[in-house]
Amino acid sequence: MTGAQPAPFTDAPQEAEASLARLAQIPASWVLPGHGAPWHGSPQATVEAIVAG
Repeated sequence: MTGAQPAPFTDAPQEAEASLARLAQIPASWVLPGHGAPWHGSPQATVEAIVAG
């Protein structure tokens, strides 16, 4: 899989969704996750890609 990838699991899905909503508001042009490949695009676009799954 290439591009944005959600975590494979979470014990707190509501908190994870809230975190995504906060991340989507950050004005940036790159997302550099702790795991996975860098993503060139806004955090909003990254969140949209993850939600679209």
